[in-house]
Amino acid sequence: MSEFFEYKFLAMEYFYKYVCEEEFTYIKAAARCFVDFTLPLSENTVKSLAFYSTILVQVTRYMKEDIQQEVKQLFKNEYKKLIELYTFTLLKNLLSENERDYIDDDIDFIKYKLEYF
Repeated sequence: MSEFFEYKFLAMEYFYKYVCEEEFTYIKAAARCFVDFTLPLSENTVKSLAFYSTILVQVTRYMKEDIQQEVKQLFKNEYKKLIELYTFTLLKNLLSENERDYIDDDIDFIKYKLEYF
């Protein structure tokens, strides 16, 4: 398994651990994941890209219309960082075609949910 998919899996595991075991809301689970993974996220690597995209997809997937603005406000820096990492760095060149397809789908989904939902 590639590093990209390992970190997607790890991000999902932690997110749902907080939701299911600790009974966090989706927003709190996402925020906790970003805090817990501050160090790997600061490295600006493929791991960071996988982690940002996975957590943002999960929190926006369950976002109801009445909390859209709250989610946008809380996670705007993480969304900007995801776009920056993918668009303005060479990280995309380190991904396989399959990994790029996943990240493209994630970004399209997040963008749709945050900007057009």
